[in-house]
Amino acid sequence: MPNISVPTDNLYKFCAISGLFIFIISMLVPDYFRFVVSEKRGNVSIQDGVLILREKFLERDFEKFLRRFKNVSGQLKLEGDIRHFESIEEYVDLIEQQNPEKLKELEFKRLQALKKEINQIEVKQRELHEMSINVDHAKLRIEFYDDIIATIKIYKFFGILLGLALSCFGFFFWYSKIQKYEDRNLRKQHKLKKQKGD
Repeated sequence: MPNISVPTDNLYKFCAISGLFIFIISMLVPDYFRFVVSEKRGNVSIQDGVLILREKFLERDFEKFLRRFKNVSGQLKLEGDIRHFESIEEYVDLIEQQNPEKLKELEFKRLQALKKEINQIEVKQRELHEMSINVDHAKLRIEFYDDIIATIKIYKFFGILLGLALSCFGFFFWYSKIQKYEDRNLRKQHKLKKQKGD
């Protein structure tokens, strides 16, 4: 049976290079994830600020609308408070049913403009609601990413230690068991060539 030896040269090189790779990955990956998450956190905080501003503008527009609406309903001498209805559109429909003659002679176009305005406000409210859901979802994702980063930090420490240990082991044994002897053989061969050449 032939004597088969394990190719230890490749094994030591593999350990050395794998150790370096693990060390570098352990150093870079957590910082990369931290950078990506901080960028996402910045984007979410910007979206949150935009959401707050849009809500303030919508409240201001709604207050203006309510003042105009109360003015029109006061001119039409309508009874009932607007806040008792599911929507302002329902209240507008009631106004049209209660006083069709007055509407014809007074403010039909104005009331229709108010109806169109409240539709636009409701569209904006829906958009803000969707945006709010998206921002909340993004905040939850960032919390999840923060948990992942905390876990990665633990593995970072072990990865650095493992990478250094593997790399040192690989380079030490590669040099002491293989490379040192190969260098010696190369020097001998070089001397022999020089002697033959002389």
